[in-house]
Amino acid sequence: MENFDISRDLENELRFEAEEAEHDAARLAARARRLGAVAFDSMSRGDLVTFVTLGSTVSGTLQHTAVDLASLATSDGFVDVNLGGPVAMKIARFAHSPGKGRTRGSQSFVARLTEYELTGEHVTIIAPLLGMEESGQISAVARDHVALVSLDEHSLYVPFAHIAFVIRHA
Repeated sequence: MENFDISRDLENELRFEAEEAEHDAARLAARARRLGAVAFDSMSRGDLVTFVTLGSTVSGTLQHTAVDLASLATSDGFVDVNLGGPVAMKIARFAHSPGKGRTRGSQSFVARLTEYELTGEHVTIIAPLLGMEESGQISAVARDHVALVSLDEHSLYVPFAHIAFVIRHA
């Protein structure tokens, strides 16, 4: 009977150590993740997500993700989120719609801005820390900023790090 107790205690100890190792591995994996990977997982599940920045919130389902870019469909159009900018991501509701797998598209936030420069379409740039929400056409995507000609024909130069959202209206 004593042998049985020792075996059971050893089995319990090994199970506890395995669970602890799994927990530590999961914690290490979570620490190594980037926000783009979190956004990709959310897109894969079809979650309804909300991105928050000072004074602005956008919600929708993710259509495309990359390292520092999340593109979502909203009721007002499409929003590109600078994951390297002043934003926070919240899962508003898990599995809101069928998820998406890998998608073709821009591989970075700067690449998406370059697309808008090339197409010449009108966009709205939201830079909350600067108190800026400006619509116009992107005239140049430079090394560390975007140049925008506003609808009233003023030239604006906005550092990438300050941009939270770029809205393309439907």
